Amino acid sequence: PVKVENGRVLVDRAAASRRTKAPHAPHPLARRIERAPSPLRLAGISTTAMDAANPRFSGSDHMLDAAIAAFDRAIAEAPRSSLAYLNRGLAYQRSGELDRAIADFDRAIRYAPTSARAYYIRSLALRQRGDTKRADRDLRRAIDLDPSYRAVLD
Repeated sequence: PVKVENGRVLVDRAAASRRTKAPHAPHPLARRIERAPSPLRLAGISTTAMDAANPRFSGSDHMLDAAIAAFDRAIAEAPRSSLAYLNRGLAYQRSGELDRAIADFDRAIRYAPTSARAYYIRSLALRQRGDTKRADRDLRRAIDLDPSYRAVLD
């Protein structure tokens, strides 16, 4: 129980009732954990390094090449896919290849000229490269297309 006394909240840490947990059958989706060779699967992605001399393995960096290759295939199948160019550009940006990223963002905008998201993402890459004039112009265009992007200014 909880009580207030002289402006202080006092809590009795003793349980008010006994807790019992009856035995039960395993969950229907439960299964035994088995370790076996299989394709690479990631449950989480780490993007940190311990230090320059002793970097920790980064699953996200390891997966960037595979992601870029997958978007290459998507673009080969649908060469006017704005989304494929946008996502490959994000992978290039993450891998530090800003010029290639911006070129892909340019293509994404060419194929979807009313995509506020594409203008916004390109504005971030341009700002990262130091091209603040173009970045500001793209951000204004994103806001014109979708006023919800105004929130990034706050």
